[in-house]
Amino acid sequence: MSRVGVFGVILMAVLSGFGAVNTPYTTLFIFVRKVSLHDIKLAESKIQKTLDMINKKKHQLELTTIQPREKISGSMGGLMSRMVSGMRTGLGLDGEEIKSLRSELEALQTMYRQLLIEYDEILADLKRTRLSNSILGQILNIGGYVFSITCIWKLFGV
Repeated sequence: MSRVGVFGVILMAVLSGFGAVNTPYTTLFIFVRKVSLHDIKLAESKIQKTLDMINKKKHQLELTTIQPREKISGSMGGLMSRMVSGMRTGLGLDGEEIKSLRSELEALQTMYRQLLIEYDEILADLKRTRLSNSILGQILNIGGYVFSITCIWKLFGV
């Protein structure tokens, strides 16, 4: 029975600590990053440029993997062409270029995902900025100051 009590006390302490840290951050609007429409347009253009680069790399990769097969199949036929193309990519004649393109493509896709995450954060900050300028936002801001003062008073009062 005492283990359940200890677990309950630990859980309440963790939740209380999280609330004490998270509440001022979400209710006080002094932590809001100011976002302009220029920031949004800039993030959108970065995403679009990265997407264009990804498409170009995919196209280059397709051309690199298709061209050797076409050259070989044009000069020889059937089974012999498949054997030579398999040996050629196995020997690494075009393998290094393909590996390089694939690694560049992976890096661009990672950058694309990071840019999308950043874009979502910018939109969330824009939403919080608009909320902070409304009447409800002003009320939440006052409530945040009251909660912060209460937390500081309890901290030093104990």
